[in-house]
Amino acid sequence: MIQSSALKVEESDEIITGVTHADCWIEAVLLDLTPGEKGFITTDGRYVDRSEAYEIASAHGQLKDRPRNPETLGQLYSEDLIFADGSVAGEEKE
Repeated sequence: MIQSSALKVEESDEIITGVTHADCWIEAVLLDLTPGEKGFITTDGRYVDRSEAYEIASAHGQLKDRPRNPETLGQLYSEDLIFADGSVAGEEKE
């Protein structure tokens, strides 16, 4: 399952995690790091790109039921995701 959004740092192998990619981006900038590729972290701690994350989220019922941009089909975006703990980016958990 997908656990969190993630961002690779260009200068190192470091990965920054957050609820959304915007959160990760802000954290990188605050740490004076160069944001790189956007992806996700799985519940087993593995970094995956948007394509693999989409497949994982789809297989585990983690995709929000909403219209998707045809140009980004097959690519996971944090706003399309129900996280492993049941939370949704931008919504408070009950």
